[in-house]
Amino acid sequence: MKTADRPTRWYQKVQLYHLVVVGAYIVFGCNMAISYFHAWELFSQVGHFPKWFAHVAVIAFDTVFALANIVVSIGIMKRVDIGLRVWFCFVFGLAMTGWANVRASMGDQWISLVTGQWGGDITSGMGITHIRTVDSYSTCFD
Repeated sequence: MKTADRPTRWYQKVQLYHLVVVGAYIVFGCNMAISYFHAWELFSQVGHFPKWFAHVAVIAFDTVFALANIVVSIGIMKRVDIGLRVWFCFVFGLAMTGWANVRASMGDQWISLVTGQWGGDITSGMGITHIRTVDSYSTCFD
């Protein structure tokens, strides 16, 4: 029997590229779930959103970022022009998510790092921040 005569199975039709794309979206989803709590802390403390309004704000911003990320990645894969509004939403969501994640890991010391005025011990700052964020996560759904 020639190879062309053999019936192709479903797993032979799936290309490695598609598996990598699916894996990337799984990792993206996990990172979004972890980032949710960082963004919640940002909106509840810096944005001064009371209780459940912080959750609404995080859902809104993370949804815009996730949708823009999906549109950008599919547009790049299919070689489709991506509009300026989508790029704006992507960059804005990336900036907000980046700010929330850096702030959660470094606390208020990240401003010193960004402006080049870092003078403290990074491990002690991270430990203090970790204790603060764990305490704030316990009140996340209260």
